[in-house]
Amino acid sequence: NKKAKEVLDGYPVHACTDITGFGLLGHCMEMAKASQVTFSLNVRDVAYFDDAVSYARMGLVPAGTYRNRGYADGKVDDGGVEEHFTDLLFDPQTSGGLLFSIEPQYMEAVMESFERKQLGTKVSVIGTVAEKSDRLIQLH
Repeated sequence: NKKAKEVLDGYPVHACTDITGFGLLGHCMEMAKASQVTFSLNVRDVAYFDDAVSYARMGLVPAGTYRNRGYADGKVDDGGVEEHFTDLLFDPQTSGGLLFSIEPQYMEAVMESFERKQLGTKVSVIGTVAEKSDRLIQLH
């Protein structure tokens, strides 16, 4: 995350956290709640490890995934996406990547800066921030 942080130092970041045991969706929920907004996430834009989707389809997910899912009850609209994607998004990873929010006009420049920095990991734009709705997260 050190190199990613160095890239982000050059831009006006609204919020940033590292993904740990609460999983991506747990951290998204905390950011959305604190900011009084709703996150709209495209599950297919998340940079998964190569075999993660296949393993999740087989049901090979840690028990913590279900605890994280329980915590999110009523706060996430899964939009009917396949369960293996939500399992991956609730996966209690530790030492994960950074989740950050930045205004859309900086997105292209930030992504180019990440590419120049040669992080050695995948970087992706996974969604947008919208006005607060009845759920903290909307998946599609």
